[in-house]
Amino acid sequence: MGKTSIIRRICQDSFTERHLETVGVDYAVYEVPYMRSKVGLQLFDLSGANEYRDARVEFYDDVQGVLLMYDSSDQRSLQRCEYWIAEMERHGLRPDRAAVMLVGTRAEIGSTLTDAKSRALAAKHGFGHIKVSAKTGDGVGELVATIVARMVASVDEIPDQFIAIAEAELEKY
Repeated sequence: MGKTSIIRRICQDSFTERHLETVGVDYAVYEVPYMRSKVGLQLFDLSGANEYRDARVEFYDDVQGVLLMYDSSDQRSLQRCEYWIAEMERHGLRPDRAAVMLVGTRAEIGSTLTDAKSRALAAKHGFGHIKVSAKTGDGVGELVATIVARMVASVDEIPDQFIAIAEAELEKY
């Protein structure tokens, strides 16, 4: 589906056709310009394999944002998101506690197979929704800007005027 490829595009602005399945957890850091400063995003690429379930659970406690990805050309990939949503909810991760984006990958294919259903799923759970392409980079800047703006907006201690400034700053993407 391209989780690792999306993270590579975010952090290195590159793409490779080579596919390697994530074993356990991969980790990357990316700095986003934010209000004349920078925000450090810690990106965790978590394996979906059952043997890593206990490792995944450790990440739900302090998470501030989630990119829940599916292959936009594959209905079954979107259907599997229900499993991941249920897992997140079992461990207390809800949209009122963390910014969640439903992210359709492989947008360069131009498939509309999952469009209506993915928008409905995102709306049902209060998630943001976007389609992106790791291959071309389309939508990736908007994805980063949106998740950061949603994360900032979910922090109670940040005054509203700073949130408005942050959202305006992130619109540059």
